[in-house]
Amino acid sequence: MEILMNIAGIALDPLTNMPVVILLDEKGDRKLLVWIGMLEAVSIGTELAGMKPSRPLAHDLAKSMLEELGATVTKVAICDAKDSTYYAVTDLVDKDGKVFHKDSRPSDAIGLALRFKCPIYAEEKLLSNVNKDLATEDSLNAGESEETDLAKMDPEKMHKA
Repeated sequence: MEILMNIAGIALDPLTNMPVVILLDEKGDRKLLVWIGMLEAVSIGTELAGMKPSRPLAHDLAKSMLEELGATVTKVAICDAKDSTYYAVTDLVDKDGKVFHKDSRPSDAIGLALRFKCPIYAEEKLLSNVNKDLATEDSLNAGESEETDLAKMDPEKMHKA
């Protein structure tokens, strides 16, 4: 089952200095942390901040090309995780109404979703795994697990992009 998610912000993992997108469900009590690359973080962050770079970033270029072809992104979903890697699907509709489901990196899916102002979903099973990790964090010592340390962070106290 897909759960509608909102972007709470972007943070830097304090152990790896890699950017992480923090997604929260609508109620704000379940989160999904998605590690992304620096370039993708810049692209997502500039869109979240409403900044317009002087030249188009990759997601801006993709949006422009899709629009010129009469296509639009209608939704994205983070749908699976394998070997510590998340997988996403980007749904597009062309000018004739034909629907396409394209395998995507979550960072690219999120970057396009922001630009097309379409919903971002996550599979329930992925959120359950995060909640399981959060439920057991009391039994872990701080610093033992990079993912657990970041999962403990309160998105309200983080810098929002």
